[in-house]
Amino acid sequence: MTATDRGNGAGRAIRGVLFDKDGTLFDFTDTWAEWVNQVLLDLAPDDLSMRARLGAAGGFDITTGRFAAESFLVNATPDEMTRIWANLHGSLGFDEINAICLDRLSGLIPRPVRNLCRVLDRLRSMGLTLGVATNDFVDGAEGQLAAAGVRDRFEFVCGYDSGFGGKPGTGMIEAFSSSCAIPLQDIAMIGDSTHDLIAGRSAGVGLVIGVLTGPATRQQLETDADVVLDGIWSLPDWLAGIVDSRKE
Repeated sequence: MTATDRGNGAGRAIRGVLFDKDGTLFDFTDTWAEWVNQVLLDLAPDDLSMRARLGAAGGFDITTGRFAAESFLVNATPDEMTRIWANLHGSLGFDEINAICLDRLSGLIPRPVRNLCRVLDRLRSMGLTLGVATNDFVDGAEGQLAAAGVRDRFEFVCGYDSGFGGKPGTGMIEAFSSSCAIPLQDIAMIGDSTHDLIAGRSAGVGLVIGVLTGPATRQQLETDADVVLDGIWSLPDWLAGIVDSRKE
């Protein structure tokens, strides 16, 4: 395991783990690049220059198929991204673009990070309550988790449209705390973007953990994280180390 760690976390009684979805449970680029390309083709089928501008506005390079770390497509809610595209497009409005985006979601194939089921099962075996807080639609999140065969591992799932706001706001984290009766200081927030980490820090959770399965780099995450891991596959061992350190 490669990690950047501010401290070993000793003394932090973590009882709940709240995950971001895209870039954390699912590899961001492998899951979303094809969807973005298809949406851009629908929005501007005969205009490569317009597709490039729309992609760039979301932080997506249509030539390389890569996302910028702090892009809107990585961090924003779907409504925020759709408004940007509608303002740029000229001939298609918000509702038309939103309909295209939703239609293309039906073909989205979530690409789980490695050992996802095994990692979640091990965390649950450690007595931890698991949740998901995403800036995606909650229905989309539910469907993708079900498609990956892991929906039953989570006690709590919410999206930006669940009534708690989006990240970097703290509403979804507070809702997880309330719904699962876990104090904020006993929660670890796990995410691949600064939006996730800032939300956790602002909410006052016990641990804020970054992972490198999204576009962000270690350097971009480590300022706001207690630790940066290569991926959630390293999380059970790292959390077990905290438990072991408390016993010493």
